[in-house]
Amino acid sequence: MMKRRLQLSCIILISLLFAFATHAQDDVCQTDTDGMVYHMERAGYLRGSNQYELALFHYQCAYNIDDQSLPVVKGLGYVNIYLQRFETALAYFQYAVNLDEQSALNYLNLGWVQFLLTQQREAEGVDPEAINGFYNQSIIYYNRALDLDPNYEYVYYNRGQVYEAVDEYT
Repeated sequence: MMKRRLQLSCIILISLLFAFATHAQDDVCQTDTDGMVYHMERAGYLRGSNQYELALFHYQCAYNIDDQSLPVVKGLGYVNIYLQRFETALAYFQYAVNLDEQSALNYLNLGWVQFLLTQQREAEGVDPEAINGFYNQSIIYYNRALDLDPNYEYVYYNRGQVYEAVDEYT
């Protein structure tokens, strides 16, 4: 019985030390190639754990190392969506399109965040003419995604949501 308690205590102590060591690194940006791997792994883990502010920090560290990395740029876009910072997310997804204009996923992301931003603006009472323009921009992005990949079923679903929102709005 005593041996089991000692083993359990050791496991708890090791877990706490690991958690402390991991947390201690959370506020330091590493700037080398190994740092890129570390920050992307941490960002992915933290995003999956709904710790979006910390994930954002690690994506930004990775971005400081390589601002041309599409996974980093898209990660910044996704995390900003989760934080409901839609304008910032839109900027990152526009940059992702600039990095790879032939990616249907990039246009899907752009259409999605444009749709979310439009809904936010609609809730804030923005001018109806402007709202229709924002919805139309989202449709343009989805159409571009379909131009690149006509079999991308998820784009049809998302574009349908925009059409439904426009019908409800007008």
